[in-house]
Parts: sequence; C-alpha cells; structure tokens
Amino acid sequence: MNYIYAFTLLRAVLGINLFMHGLVRIKKGDRIFIDSLLKEFAQSGLPVSLLTIFGAMLPYTELIIGLMLIAGLLTQSVLIAGCLLMFVLLIGKSLVADWGIVTFQMLYILIYCILLGGLKYNALSVDALIMVINKF
Repeated sequence: MNYIYAFTLLRAVLGINLFMHGLVRIKKGDRIFIDSLLKEFAQSGLPVSLLTIFGAMLPYTELIIGLMLIAGLLTQSVLIAGCLLMFVLLIGKSLVADWGIVTFQMLYILIYCILLGGLKYNALSVDALIMVINKF
C-alpha cells in the first residue's frame, strides 16, 4: 500500500507543479511570457513565429497536464505527453547552452519515467475509478 501512496503523492506533486507553472504564466498574461521567451532565445536560431506559438501554448499545456496528473486521468498518456514536452524544453535550453537548467530538466524527465515505470501503483486515481465503474 505504501507504493500506492508514494506513486499518488509523486504524481500529484508533479501535477501541482505543472498546474502552478501554467496558472501563474496565464495570470501574468501571454505577452509577458512570450516576450521573455523571445528575449531568452533570440540567439538560438529558432524562428520568432515558432517561439511565439510555443509561448502562447505552453502555459495552457502545463495547466492541462497538471490537472490531469493531479486527478490521475489518462495517466499513462499524460505522463508520456509531459515527458515529450520536457524533451522539447530540454532541446530549447540546449540551443542556448543553459546547461544548469538542462540538468534540472533531466530531473523532471526522471520523475516522469519513474511514474511511467510505476503505473501499476496508480490505484488512487480517476483512471482506477473508471476501471471499477466499467466492471459493473
């Protein structure tokens, strides 16, 4: 049972982290976040249009992934999506040689992979509730 609690807490904490990232960015306004991205990645060679689209989508993506992780809804798919998002973020930070943040992002990827490997402990989740309901 402790593995179930550990999995649930780690999943929920990761979800809260992502949810809050998205919420704070949305609350501050798209333009502030997008402008900071454009400044940070000015020397990366990435097109301004790509950075602008990514900057507009990222807060909402974080918010949705975070909510779904908190609830444990479509957990496997959401963990894979979150890990892929981290791959994109890691590539971006590598382009600007921000190795400290790249190393930190590796911790997020590790947490996603640990959770993916422990999906059998996802018993306290909406996914598990749906499975129980579908058995009836």
